[in-house]
Amino acid sequence: MRTIICFSFLFVLSCVNTKKNITNEELNVLLNKTTMQYFQTKDKKYLDVAYEQLKYNKDFVEKGLSGKNSLPIVSLLLNMKKYDELEELLIKNKSINEYSRINTLNTTRYLKFKDKDLPKAKLYIAESLKMIKDTIDKKPNDSLRYADYFSMR
Repeated sequence: MRTIICFSFLFVLSCVNTKKNITNEELNVLLNKTTMQYFQTKDKKYLDVAYEQLKYNKDFVEKGLSGKNSLPIVSLLLNMKKYDELEELLIKNKSINEYSRINTLNTTRYLKFKDKDLPKAKLYIAESLKMIKDTIDKKPNDSLRYADYFSMR
């Protein structure tokens, strides 16, 4: 009987959440590693592992998308098809440059609506194309904007 009680006690202790905070550097390594593993295997468990760790990163919890982890987090959420969550983070965020933020937001909204309401989804792509074209008109030598324009079309 004591053995059963001891094993039960050990089991309960092992189930207690012992997670610690994850630093930005650790999160960055994890996001890059798990995304690469996902692309190699197409196994979503790698994305789930990374997603679970987001809540242990103080900067993500407090600021959402910020710093060098913002792009890997966007990639993670897009791959997991968590469009509503990503849309909310992009709307709240003001630290990402406006052009990239709006372009990513429109792409996210397109993906969110493409299977439900294609005309509405296409409006988001059209909005991004207009923004890119306006930028090209202002800075015609900006070759990155041409790449954006043709990739969006």
